[in-house]
Amino acid sequence: MGFVWALATGHWEASLGVAVFFELFWLDLLPVGTYVPPQSVAATVAALSLIHYYHAVGPGELALPLFLALPVALAGSRLEFNLRKWQDRSYNALLRHARRSATGEAPFDPGRLVAVAVAQAFAANFAFFAVSLVILVQIMGWLNDNVIKGMHFPLEWGHLWFLAAMGGILSLRVRRAFGMLAAGVAAVVVLSVI
Repeated sequence: MGFVWALATGHWEASLGVAVFFELFWLDLLPVGTYVPPQSVAATVAALSLIHYYHAVGPGELALPLFLALPVALAGSRLEFNLRKWQDRSYNALLRHARRSATGEAPFDPGRLVAVAVAQAFAANFAFFAVSLVILVQIMGWLNDNVIKGMHFPLEWGHLWFLAAMGGILSLRVRRAFGMLAAGVAAVVVLSVI
């Protein structure tokens, strides 16, 4: 998604940096079985939209939109879960259509059911994303006016990517990985103080 956004806007560093951030952040969450992972694409597009709207440049200014967009991914997965439950009712309609076509009452047209399901998913996701973006723009504007007020955070992409990658490291659930993480953080703290 970051590549597509970069092609459309020409902001290569921010677009690809944001995309890498969200890929690293949700690295350990795989769509296996009935699990619906967070919608990282929704969070990526929301963050990129905020960045574009507020003309943010550099990782220090991009950190806030990145973290504000994280709940969009979680809410998006909840929406998709509810859509799946809602569209399960289409299964019964499919069975009715199949039975009618088997007895010759009506032609079998599963394409109509698929088209309705796709239209419902598109409308629900579009409305969700539009409302989310309006809310995020308001929150970001309020934070810029009342909390941040031109403060500059000396962050680089490495800092943001390291924070995002911690989720993948912690997902290993191996004590040795936790020990290595703690040692790495301690080394960074000691080296930054010296």
